[in-house]
Amino acid sequence: MKKVNLTYQIKELQLNAIMEELEEEVVEELSTGDLGQLKAELSSLIGRTNNGIHANVVAMAARKRPQVSFESVQLLAAAGLETHEWYSVPIRFSEFGFILEIRKILGSENEVEITLVEDDTSEGTMGASLSAFKDKSVNIVIQNNQIDLLEGEIYIDSEGKAASGDGRLVNHDKELIVKNSLTLSFL
Repeated sequence: MKKVNLTYQIKELQLNAIMEELEEEVVEELSTGDLGQLKAELSSLIGRTNNGIHANVVAMAARKRPQVSFESVQLLAAAGLETHEWYSVPIRFSEFGFILEIRKILGSENEVEITLVEDDTSEGTMGASLSAFKDKSVNIVIQNNQIDLLEGEIYIDSEGKAASGDGRLVNHDKELIVKNSLTLSFL
């Protein structure tokens, strides 16, 4: 014999009855086309809220994620000192132990794939550099002389040895010339 929880079933019946009643009330109010009473009731509720009923509620400032920047990374010689397509070659952050690869998605004007891989010459450094972001998704911004070049989001694996995601090129036009160095920030 199957056991039945009568209390649960009675609550379900009551809930269904209340929902049907609410649905009928809404349909009736919408069919009459007179929403004045509903607007007046809403205004009354808003007025009570503004008149100090919730005066003891304090707005909390949004918690910001700390920003971590990897600055003054020199562009590789293959990229040249000045280039329009700065993202066309891998960018080495040797001090921090990783290489940034950006590949433009075919058929799109400014969408890119972003990958961070461990630099073979500095084993273990990438994991230490990205330890605060392991097993998390983070927003990424790349700048040159305080001008945003790329915005995106990447997921950093649990060991901090690989990361990938997608983003978009910002200020992607022929007049923009990237010079000397880039700044990579995690937000």
